[in-house]
Amino acid sequence: MIHIGFIISIAIFIAGLLQIPFGEIAESHSRLGKLLQCSMGISVSMMAIFVLPLCPSFKALFVSGCFLGLGIAICAPALSSLSLGIGKKVGMGMWMGIFWAVMSAGLVVAPIATGIITDHAGIDSVFYSFAIFAFFAVLLCVYYMYRKQSPD
Repeated sequence: MIHIGFIISIAIFIAGLLQIPFGEIAESHSRLGKLLQCSMGISVSMMAIFVLPLCPSFKALFVSGCFLGLGIAICAPALSSLSLGIGKKVGMGMWMGIFWAVMSAGLVVAPIATGIITDHAGIDSVFYSFAIFAFFAVLLCVYYMYRKQSPD
């Protein structure tokens, strides 16, 4: 069980380490560039999550965790920058309220969905389902932000 904690910790460490350089990259992009940066980061992360159950060894899990952190580092600064743009347009308080309401809903629904998927299809299916769901959820968010953001 300590291996799972280590994999999560390495992903978070790499994400934290690389967010400043990817934040600088996000600042040099237009809105469309930030949306593409978000899409690339999420794609990397979701591929890493998708292959987790296929990893035959701890070394493979470690590499997958590194790619998970890299994907987060690529996406998070650009996503934050886009969110601030929307917050300025619709109101920062309202936008943060929406953000945290969605986060809370995810924290309520995810454990229940994980249990249901595990009971019916096995633990490996949780990773596949999560990767696919998260990929489409982020694409939907990027689309929404693209529509709500004022043009450059």
